[in-house]
Amino acid sequence: MTPDDGDDVIIVSGSPRSGTARVAAMLGFRHEHAFCISGETPLIREPLEPEVSWLAAPHLAGHTAIHLVRDPWDTVASIVARAFLRPDNVYGRYAYRYVRTWDPWLFWLRWTAMVAEQAQATIRLEITYNYSMLAASSIAALVNAGGQAGVGDWRPNSPKSLTGVFGRFAVDTTRQARQMAR
Repeated sequence: MTPDDGDDVIIVSGSPRSGTARVAAMLGFRHEHAFCISGETPLIREPLEPEVSWLAAPHLAGHTAIHLVRDPWDTVASIVARAFLRPDNVYGRYAYRYVRTWDPWLFWLRWTAMVAEQAQATIRLEITYNYSMLAASSIAALVNAGGQAGVGDWRPNSPKSLTGVFGRFAVDTTRQARQMAR
């Protein structure tokens, strides 16, 4: 599908670290081709074919836009872990131009709202983990240690308070919580 066909080009966009590369691969779309950063320079070109790029978010007008959403806890944790949203990061400076904040949560809210306002549809990326369950004693040790590392965070106060992901391991604290309540 190209503009010559009389059809809009589909652009899938969302927050940085929302899974754009994964979704591009699943759909067979280009990833950050027309909307990309080369060295220190943002390159924004008119897309000629379907594309997935978080960099496209400020430029969705006139295109068929699909909003890609990933769990905000996981997205923000990834933004923080990769030191993405900082003045010394070219991607962070690009994003700052449009949302004017270095706070990762406020950034996520503003960037997500910008995409949502222009999107005609939304897809939600769910990432699940298929790893061995950790023992309750290991979970307690993680929680006591503050539990921050790896892929995702341990968030005992989040809506996922009885389940969560720590590192590469699925965590189920339901049994531990029941034992503690006795």
